Amino acid sequence: MAYTLEQLQQGIIAADKAGDTASVQALGAEYRKMQSAQASPDQGRTYQETTPTHEGMSHLTSRSQGGLVSPLEEEMRALHPTTRAMVGAGSALAKGYLGGKQLLTGSLSPEDQSQVKDWNTIEKEAPVGAIAGNVALAAALPSSTVPRVIGSGAAYMALQPTEKQGLEGYQQRGIEAAKGAGLGLLGYSGARVLGRVLNPQTSAEVKSLMAEGITPTPGQIMGGGAKKAEEALRSVPIVGDAITMAHKRAIEDFNRAAINRSLTPIGETLPKEVPVGYKAVDHAYQTISQKYDDLLPKLNIKADEQFGQDITGLHTLAQNLNPAQATQFNNILKNEVLGKFTDDGLMSGETMKQVESKLGGLIRGYQRAPDYDQQLLGDALQEAQSSIRKMVERANPKYTGELSKVNSAYANLLRVENAAGKQGAKEGVFTPAQLESASRALDSSLRKRSFAHGKALMQDLATAGDTALAQKLPNSGTVDRALYGLGGLASGVVNPAIPLGLIGGAGLYTKPAQNALAALLTKRPDMARKIGGGITNLAPYAAPAVVGWNQ
Repeated sequence: MAYTLEQLQQGIIAADKAGDTASVQALGAEYRKMQSAQASPDQGRTYQETTPTHEGMSHLTSRSQGGLVSPLEEEMRALHPTTRAMVGAGSALAKGYLGGKQLLTGSLSPEDQSQVKDWNTIEKEAPVGAIAGNVALAAALPSSTVPRVIGSGAAYMALQPTEKQGLEGYQQRGIEAAKGAGLGLLGYSGARVLGRVLNPQTSAEVKSLMAEGITPTPGQIMGGGAKKAEEALRSVPIVGDAITMAHKRAIEDFNRAAINRSLTPIGETLPKEVPVGYKAVDHAYQTISQKYDDLLPKLNIKADEQFGQDITGLHTLAQNLNPAQATQFNNILKNEVLGKFTDDGLMSGETMKQVESKLGGLIRGYQRAPDYDQQLLGDALQEAQSSIRKMVERANPKYTGELSKVNSAYANLLRVENAAGKQGAKEGVFTPAQLESASRALDSSLRKRSFAHGKALMQDLATAGDTALAQKLPNSGTVDRALYGLGGLASGVVNPAIPLGLIGGAGLYTKPAQNALAALLTKRPDMARKIGGGITNLAPYAAPAVVGWNQ
């Protein structure tokens, strides 16, 4: 009976799976004889028989320009690309089954080992399908968090069949599991890093500060561990000084932004040549006062019922002061304010300018006094000044818009002045925490309700600044600072090139570099942000993709 080449090939496969070596050899001889007798594109190809084994069909090979080719390889190459890819995709599930079987029993039978080699051959001939199958199977494992990513990567690789059996097989499996854990973490972390590069997750606090013209340092922008490391690096020679100066510039930017908040309602800003501190605060005060003085000659000033109630409240407020300051407050109120009204409760614009000037000088002097009781007296006089201005605004509805802007500017400046006068505000340069404290202290709402709701004047700026700019790591006495500091001091001994690296690192904290880094870390085109967000969302799937691709 005559057989076709295809029938002989199927017979060889069946005999091989059955372990019938004799039939494989007989059918193989017939296969070669028939193939050599036929004129075909394969003519001129010679066949080589290797030692018969039970290791799958790869023991019967043909020699061609591509080297030794097994019947299984030839079968795979003869398939349509789509069909070949689908067969390759099935290798993941098949090898997972065989690997799980080996994991439970410790070893595979010769027949199972033969199947493993066949599936390896299929993977080699259909790489696209094999990769897709491995990625799909790995993605079925949970990988939404870092522990799950590590565990899933390790589990997937541990389920793959190993060449070695028994104890050696388990040892090899352990190595593969560790590799899978590392690959999973690499894929997950890499995707998240790339996503964050394209779509920086800048905090709302940092965004609001930068919108106010404040440039935080790279660590302050990134937050978390980066911020902590940057603070610790302040103990390292050279680069530490540069970081400290950069932090100082950020605080100065914060002071300038707070003062500009005060000047914005009247359309003014702090000139660049005016340094922050006492000079900047005084410049803001003089600018706002001048706007008010320019309005006063146009105004009609008359004490109303509300002003009388405010005066009663001020006398009550004075009772909280020490007796000496309470007496002083009442005398100033009587002689410098109430005594300037006529019997009809009227006051000229020129007289009001004198009252404003007198009160302003007293307030600044008392608030900057080293004695706490004197500072409280200054705060009480500030409340009196505020009541007077509200009265003027009520009496002049025609100028309500202009007066409202001046009063709004002044109200913001009160918080700035209070912060600049606090203990620890060196030369009038205050911290976000000091401004936040001033915002709370001057909140006149019932039981500080506005502050409790986060709506007190200047509170938003102060809170954002305290969150992003405040130093959280103590200046000394921490392991982080000790390690970084000792490392920097010793580095010149270990390697003289390291101090040069520190100088280079310090260069990153110069003002031009800081501005450039801030833009690099926060600004991206909308399309890049969308792509980055998508990559971040796909990070859990990147882990199995890397593991599956490697497999």
